[in-house]
Amino acid sequence: MIVLGIDPSYRATGLAVVSWQPTNGRYIAGTEQVQATGVVSAPKRGDSDDEAYRRKHIADACSAWATNHHVDLVAVEEPCRGLNAATDAMLQRLSATITDRLSADGHEWVLVNNRKRLRALGIHGNDSAALKRAARRSVLTRYGIDVTADEADAIGHALAGVRQWLDAQRPAPEQLRMALGGGRRSKRR
Repeated sequence: MIVLGIDPSYRATGLAVVSWQPTNGRYIAGTEQVQATGVVSAPKRGDSDDEAYRRKHIADACSAWATNHHVDLVAVEEPCRGLNAATDAMLQRLSATITDRLSADGHEWVLVNNRKRLRALGIHGNDSAALKRAARRSVLTRYGIDVTADEADAIGHALAGVRQWLDAQRPAPEQLRMALGGGRRSKRR
């Protein structure tokens, strides 16, 4: 399975392609390989349509990565909240533009929240700068590659996204009960 992780940002959108080989028909954590990483940026142009242009440029690049790397799934960071109202709204529009473009191009995607990304990378804390350093250290230790903080976050989104997607593929306990029989028994005559 090949997954593209995306860490959306207007300054530097982190991208990472991660692949897994099944072991006994299952995907086992720790068996993944980072195939490619990169950063997409969309510099300001200064005109009135600047934000829409930048969103389209980033979304086009994300979809091109998904297509060129033949990914099975794209894991996109959920838009952050709490920065400030204007920044929150811009990041929500960017995320929506990316997921709309992915859908239009036929790519399956999931939204991944930051807690799941941190857990997937094995890091924790609240200080943003310290978390970025810890993400880079985690990727360097696990995979032996030195990446930017945005690329490290994208790797974390890919790891968390595939786990989230696999969990969603499992039948819920109610589905299992119904499939195993349940229901009323008919009276014997």
